[in-house]
Amino acid sequence: MKKTINFIILVIFILTIVPIHKVFSEEQKPCFLIISKHSQALLDELVKSKEAAGFQVKYINIDEIPHDDNFGPKDIRIFLKKNKNAWNIKYLLIVGTEDTVPMMYCSPASEGVVSRDLVDTPTDFYYSSIYDDWDKDDDGRVGEYPDDGVAEHKADIFVGRIPFDEPKTISEISKSMAEFDSLPDFQKAKMLFGGAMLGFQGEVWDDKVMERTDGGEYCEKIYSEIFSGKGFSRYRLYEKDGFLPSPFQCEEPLNAETFGYQIPNRYGLVLWTAHGSPEHIVRTVWNSGSAQKSSPSKADLSQPRLLNSTQMMTGAKTRWGIVVSASCSTSNPSAGTGLGASVIRAGASAYVGSTRVAWSPSYWRKLEDGGMDTILYLFCQYLSTPGTSVGQAIAQARVEFAKKYFFGDIEDPIESAQMNIYNFNLYGDPSACLIKGDAGGSVEILEPSISASPGEVAKWEANISGDDLTGNTFQVIPDKQDMSWAVPEVVVTGNKLVLTAEIPLSVSPGKRFWILHQKRGDLSSQIPIVLNIVPKPEASFEFSSGDGVIIPFSRVKSSLNLTQKTKYLEVTLKYDPDKIKFVSIGQPSKKSDVFSFFDNHFGLAYIRVSGASEVLPLINFRVMKFTGKTSIDVSKIVAMTDRPEALAIQSKSFEITIGEKELWISRADFDKSGKVDSFDLALLLSRIGCTKQDPKYDPIYDLDGNGLIDFVDYSLAFKRISG
Repeated sequence: MKKTINFIILVIFILTIVPIHKVFSEEQKPCFLIISKHSQALLDELVKSKEAAGFQVKYINIDEIPHDDNFGPKDIRIFLKKNKNAWNIKYLLIVGTEDTVPMMYCSPASEGVVSRDLVDTPTDFYYSSIYDDWDKDDDGRVGEYPDDGVAEHKADIFVGRIPFDEPKTISEISKSMAEFDSLPDFQKAKMLFGGAMLGFQGEVWDDKVMERTDGGEYCEKIYSEIFSGKGFSRYRLYEKDGFLPSPFQCEEPLNAETFGYQIPNRYGLVLWTAHGSPEHIVRTVWNSGSAQKSSPSKADLSQPRLLNSTQMMTGAKTRWGIVVSASCSTSNPSAGTGLGASVIRAGASAYVGSTRVAWSPSYWRKLEDGGMDTILYLFCQYLSTPGTSVGQAIAQARVEFAKKYFFGDIEDPIESAQMNIYNFNLYGDPSACLIKGDAGGSVEILEPSISASPGEVAKWEANISGDDLTGNTFQVIPDKQDMSWAVPEVVVTGNKLVLTAEIPLSVSPGKRFWILHQKRGDLSSQIPIVLNIVPKPEASFEFSSGDGVIIPFSRVKSSLNLTQKTKYLEVTLKYDPDKIKFVSIGQPSKKSDVFSFFDNHFGLAYIRVSGASEVLPLINFRVMKFTGKTSIDVSKIVAMTDRPEALAIQSKSFEITIGEKELWISRADFDKSGKVDSFDLALLLSRIGCTKQDPKYDPIYDLDGNGLIDFVDYSLAFKRISG
């Protein structure tokens, strides 16, 4: 009893002289743990930043971690597991190369599986999930599929790494991380997209026939489905060279020069899709070919360098924040200073990249398709949530991918999904956030470019997110001294920012830039706007469908009239894919070459015509889907000479009317019974394989009108039965 009384007196005494919040506050704070062999003083700037953000920062020298003779990742993991709860560890920053603080090499495939690319994969994810069993069959090979199961490992700690051992480099990186940490959200709500072409329809890669894969399409999907409407502006670089470039609108063409120009500019998020290697990423360009050639050969393709580690280390310091690399091997730790490490060294705060080959199906269009693109889509989705750190985002993306989309990629070996989970690692600050609250008051630029002709008034609009614009001022400064004529009037009405400027008749065609300065107190943000000066359009474009009503699968004719000769044409059509779907695009005449494709997911058709003349019947196409009215927008017509300059650009919307459903059904009611049934399917099956040269060919069975009666026609007829 006396001991109990003495203990109570002692507790009362402690609480009397020490405020209660001092007793418990350190336990309540989340811990930002640093493991390194280097002096903590090198990280002073980062430590101050994290303490100001409410973290308790602990530093552990790698030599202090208990281990046996052979020190390795398992010893670090045991140490983390032992101290996780006591220290309330939330983030782990590893400082050092893998020679100093080792990575775990996981085996994505079972022993005996032979593959050039399914190799042991270095990963720091092993330090993130510290309670799960990573070697269930206890064979010493960590993380095999299926032996050790799908890597559905919950993240217990969020992990990042500074992959350097040089003291000066570590200190500079620490300062860059602290600087990004201190930025207000409106300065980080800017995005740079680099979308390279990854492959073309029919291209053969490792004995697999690929589908067309446009990085620009992936970037558009990321923005439109995740970031649009949340106060983020974007600047786009997409592939515009070669025989079949990206049809998606962008501010500048993607190449080493335009990408390099963006290195010193401030972007909160940079995302690129390109083929990669440890030290560089490349574009893929289809240099030569013909519309009669449906796919390129290896000789037709080139892969110009886009960005490399030497460029990042020797060039201007970057002000990029969080960088996402949808490329192979750019975070390979064995490459010395590879591209991922060099981006961090140049000033970025965080870099998400792959340590080995990254796998994704060429047909990727949605999350269910799996692979790398699904993981990085999920990462961006989590990152867009205010207060979600980059470490949390990549960890949560891994887990969701493993649980929901592991088996989605049917183009690659199943073990590739396991490898992707280990592959994507984080260099840099795991606690960095793209936005901490919301991007209120930031300028959301959906289309950062505008086209106008001499003598016209250029008008550009943007949305401003949030309601409180107190203290915000906007100013536009031309990028060049010879643009004094282009200082626009700036008007803010409600949440709309409008710029207008008259283009003098004397101004020659070409690309100009407005720089939009947003100021808030002593802080400012700069956003480039592309001003394309183009010749006055002298072209007409029309649709013709006979009586003005389009019967599904019937041919729709269009024509384009130009006033001067051209080398080739590019036309982009936009439509509502919920109301109509393109079935085919045909060649108008033997005198011109047409290369085209359509994407019924985005509602986008792209046509490139060579051998054009003054008056050109442009395209024939067929549509299906609905009855009623909708519109097709001709969003771009570009007529090209020997030089890549636009002679005519035009935007126009056409209303089209699709015929009655009965007309469509009658096209598959071959026996005229008043309904489409199994008898009609039997009639069609008896003609499968017939072409126009065959005696049994009858055009009424050729529902898609391609000159061949095949199972596509059968499928279309079958759909009439099922409604």
